[in-house]
Order: sequence, then C-alpha cells, then structure tokens
Amino acid sequence: MKALSSLVKKTAQWLSGCLKLINLSIQIKILCSYVLLFLVPVVIFLSLFNMFAATVKHNEMQMIDQTNRQAIENINSYADDLLKLTAQPLYNANVMDELQALRDNTAYRDSVANNMDLYNTLNSIRSYKPSIHSVFLFDSHGNTLSHYIAHGQLTSPYVPMGELWYNQCLRMNGSAMVSGVYSIPGILPEEPLEKRNLFVACRAVIDIDSLDIAGTLAIFSSMDELRDICLRLMTFPGEIIFIIDRSNTVIFSTQDSFIGKPLPEELPDIQDADTINGNRMQEVTLLDGARYFWMDIHAAVPDWRLIRMIPEDVIYAGQREVQNGFLLTAVILASVCVPMAFIMSSGITRPIRKITNMMQFVEKGDFSVRFKVKYRDEIGQLGKGFNSMLAKVDSLIHDVYIADLRKKEAELTALQAQINPHFIYNTLESIRMAARVDHNKEIADMIFVLGNLLRYSINTKNRIVSVQEELEHLQNYMRLQNHRSDNKFVLNINIPQSFYDLFIIKLIFQPIVENCIYHALEIVEGQGTVTISGLETDTGICFRVEDNGVGMSENELEKLVRRMNDFGSGGRESRGVGLRNVNERIKLFYGVNYGISVSSSLESGTTVTLHLPSRNDMNAVSLVEQTAGTGGDFIAKDYDR
Repeated sequence: MKALSSLVKKTAQWLSGCLKLINLSIQIKILCSYVLLFLVPVVIFLSLFNMFAATVKHNEMQMIDQTNRQAIENINSYADDLLKLTAQPLYNANVMDELQALRDNTAYRDSVANNMDLYNTLNSIRSYKPSIHSVFLFDSHGNTLSHYIAHGQLTSPYVPMGELWYNQCLRMNGSAMVSGVYSIPGILPEEPLEKRNLFVACRAVIDIDSLDIAGTLAIFSSMDELRDICLRLMTFPGEIIFIIDRSNTVIFSTQDSFIGKPLPEELPDIQDADTINGNRMQEVTLLDGARYFWMDIHAAVPDWRLIRMIPEDVIYAGQREVQNGFLLTAVILASVCVPMAFIMSSGITRPIRKITNMMQFVEKGDFSVRFKVKYRDEIGQLGKGFNSMLAKVDSLIHDVYIADLRKKEAELTALQAQINPHFIYNTLESIRMAARVDHNKEIADMIFVLGNLLRYSINTKNRIVSVQEELEHLQNYMRLQNHRSDNKFVLNINIPQSFYDLFIIKLIFQPIVENCIYHALEIVEGQGTVTISGLETDTGICFRVEDNGVGMSENELEKLVRRMNDFGSGGRESRGVGLRNVNERIKLFYGVNYGISVSSSLESGTTVTLHLPSRNDMNAVSLVEQTAGTGGDFIAKDYDR
C-alpha cells in the first residue's frame, strides 16, 4: 500500500509539473523549444556517433583479422613449398644412389662431394625461391656432402650435429619440419646482421631398403619473404608485428632487435596454441606506457604465431578527432545560440503581448483600439486581421441579420416549389378528364404522357432509377413525339433483360434521344430510327444510342465533342447541351473515367456511347443513394385505359 501511495503521489507531482509547464509564457516555451531543438540533434548525433564508432571498430577489427588471415595463408604457403622441396631427394635416383654408396663405403665421400649432378640438384632447389639462402645435404653422421650458397662460400665445413634443429629433424624420422632462428657460421663475405638470421626447412632422407636414415636435406631461408609479408600487412603508424614459435621465441619481427630472442615479458604471454583462433583482441601496456591493441593468429604448417600490435591512439585517432571537434563546435554554438534564442523569442512574443493587452480592452466593450502593424510576417497579419475584425463588427452583425432574412425567404420559396408541380399535375389531369368526356382520346393520351414526363423529370427525390424505369420514361417521350410528328420516329430497344434491374442515374437516355430527334431525324426523309443497345465489357457497362440521321462532318463532330466536355459552360448553341449535361452528371456521379463518347460521319448517322462502371460498382453507388432516402417511384399509372 505504501508503494502504491508513493507511486500515486509521484504521478500527481509529475502531472502538476506538466501543468506548470503548459501555463508558462509563450516566450519561455519558445526559448525551451529552441534549446531542445539544439540539444536533441546533439544527443542524437552523439548516440549515432557512438553506434557508428562501434560499427567502425567492429569493421576495422574484421578487416585486420582478414588481412591477418591472408598473411598467415601466405606464410603457410611459403613454408609448405619449402617442405615440399625437401622431398626432392626421395625422387632423385642419383642422390639416393650416392647416399647408399656412401653408407656402404665411407671412403667414397670425396667422390660424392664432387658429384656435379648432386650439386646441380641442390642448385635447382635453391633457385626455386629467391629467398632461399642455401641448401645443404648431410650424411647420416651430420657431415656436409654437398651444399649451395646463393651469395658467398664456407670458410670451414658446417657440421650441425649439436644444433637443435638437426636433432629434431632426426627424431622426425623422415617427416619434414620447419625450425628457426639460426645462422650458418663461416660464410664469406660476411653478411649484414638482418641477413644472417635464417630459418630452416629440413627432412631426414630414409633409405627405402633398410628404412635407416641415409642423410639429411636442409633448406635455409632468409627472412626476406616473411619481411615482405609483414610489410604488406602493416597499415598503421607505429605498428609492431611478431612471428613466434611454440616456445615464444621471435622468429621474425618488424623490429630486428627482437629476432631470435624470447618474446618480451611485457607482451602477452601466449602459451596455449589451441585456444587462439585469430579473433582474440586484448589491450597491453608496453614499457613506454603506450597502450596497444593486439591480435594473434596461428599458422598451421610451421607451428608459428603472428601477433599484430597497433597503437590505440592511432586506430581511433580519426574518430576521436571528429568527436572532439563536434563537442567543441557544440559548446561554441550553445554559447551563441542560447542568447540568440532569448532575443528572438522576446521579439516574437512582444507584439503578441500587445495584442493580448488590446483584447482586454475589447472585452470591456472598447472597439476603438488598434494594433500598429510594422511588419508583414504572421504577427503583422494577425494584427491586421485584428484591426479588420474590430472595424467590421457592426457590418458583420448586419450581414448576419440579412442572411437570416434571406434564409427564411428561401424556405418559403422551397415550399412554393413543392406546391407548383402538384398544381401543374392537377391542372393537366383536369384537362385530360375534360378531353375524355369529349371523347378526344388523342388529346387525353398526350396529356397523360406529358403528365408522366413531368412527374418523372421534376421529381428531385429519386436520382437513382432502374434501367426499366428509364426506358419506360423514354417510351413515353417517344410516344409524345410521335403524336406530334405523325409516328415519324421508331425506337428499337436491344438491351438484355438482365440489365433491366440495373440501377443508373435518372434522365440518362431521354436527353440523348431528344438530341437525335431535333438535330438528325427531323430533317431526314422517311422514318427516323433510334436504336438503344446494351453490352457488358471488361471495363464496365456500355449503352449505345444509334440513329439513321444525316450525321456530322469531322469539323462539326469536333465542335460537338468540345462543347460536350466543356463543363459548366453556357452558350447560345443548343446542340450538345443535353449530351454535355449527361456527360457531366456521369462523371460527377461515377468518376472522371466514365462518360460519353460520340462517333459520326456524313450520311451515316451518329452513335453515342455511354461508358458506365461495372454492375457491382453501379449497384454499390445506388445502394448508398437509396440508403440516404433518395429512392421512390412517382410515375403515374393510367388504370382507366
């Protein structure tokens, strides 16, 4: 309960603080907004920068690891090539014969040593790699049988019996191995210090008959190949690279003073080769106190390890420089922007305070106050509107009063408009009944049809009717026209029965047929025929109204189409008014993708095509109209006939 009470109390305090902030002056709000607009991008940038820095660090480490792996692949490839070269004596019959002869007869040594084929074999091995320093072939007792040194010669025989690499090679019993670092004594001319450090690839040559060691082949390589690999690997200033063996002895380093010595104690002591996979990243402190990132990776062919050490201040120098520059810029901008924000907020809110003070006078009924407009900005427009509002209050009250009177007048007019059609219907019905009393059926029939036409046309409640109702209205119209013109016109209806229940907008056929009669069929000799057909296409429903009238020329057709599509226009020309009205109502009701198209040519009649939506779309629109209460049937029925 105490926790709940504390939570409610803190929530109330927070809401109270929010209300206090809401009630602060506009100047304080604008000032806070400016400060927030400044601080939010800074915070977002710092967050994004930290994410970017972490991504850059990750990518940088991946790149370093990738280059390390490539370097290790090169070291493995080079060492593997040297190991393969040590197997050449096994496939050289001359070498094996000489070693066999020497085992059987030690007095044969001088002959073996002077064997040019043996010398050439060693020379071919040395020439295989430019970085190979020398090649030696020893007998089973470690005595030199033949050798080839690239640059220089021995001043005394080289006997490696006491050296570690030789004894390890014999214990390998025919398997090749790589070991180092060593130097061959007694070579003239004397080589520089960096050229004396060598590593050796060797193999004990086994006699295939006795399976005893017949001799040893040793290939001494300079550090040139390792140096080239490491130099290509170095991409950072101050970077240090080590290649060490399992005993942590430095095989090679970009700093020559470490070669051949144990790895310094200040550097990471890597003991377990199996735990190092090339992805380990650590920090270490050197003697001079500088911090380094280091990464190590294992070489499979020689049991070596490559260690890269990159100064921490170098690898992140660019990021820190950008970050420090941004922070300095942010501090400078803050010291400039905050005072400017105060000045700008004060300049914005000062005229608002003036308008607020004037509004207090207006509340007391004083409409004589005016705001002095100095600028054309939003505040100036507000002041101008304020002055205009005060100046037009009386006029506005007067306009509202007049508008109310006109509204009442319009309501009276609407009531009269509802009465007048009924008056016309009743009058026509009285005339029709008088004609029937006089047995003048033709006049009675014409008045009856005219009444139906008026009822159908004037009624404004039902904008949506069925195709059957529209066709009945059209037949009434044609009936009246034939009374007038002695049955000159024929109406053919070729609309599928399934279309009759389809709902469409009212008065869509009659204006088009009327246009056909007055502009095409009245002036043609003989009967005039109007044919209405309906079909369903992929795009919707189409109705075609065709006549056998005089048709139109291309120029006349172009003018008609232009007038038909000129919505809202008037004009004295009557031709195309009905088409324009129907076209406009179709587009307004169903959308601009639908409407009327006209085709015609002289002496070939005219075809008007009504393009309407699909059956489902038209029924959906009709349902909306009927739901709104616009449906109804107001066509009179002549039950007396």
